[in-house]
Amino acid sequence: MSALAWLLGCDAALLALSLAAIVIGPRGRGGFFVYSAALALCLGLLAGGAFQLLGRQAPEAIVLPLGLPWIGANFRLDALSAVFVMIVNLGAAAASRFGEFISP
Repeated sequence: MSALAWLLGCDAALLALSLAAIVIGPRGRGGFFVYSAALALCLGLLAGGAFQLLGRQAPEAIVLPLGLPWIGANFRLDALSAVFVMIVNLGAAAASRFGEFISP
């Protein structure tokens, strides 16, 4: 499995987790579950970005059949985008870890 496919899969899992968080709500142990799962997914995304950056892999590109039929959705993962993936997910992991502490 390529790093870009791994990152897109984790992003889809985060989207599904956000929908589950709406259904579960912040009450009880549901909040702790949501924050813990978000932390695990963000650390997985951070590892995927680090793998792409430190492994000095060739840039990857995927075109998904989303949006307009003749254009699609173009995703590309190179060294610069891997750095931004790592920065964003480091902050998201820190926020998820903090959320575990304050969840009831």
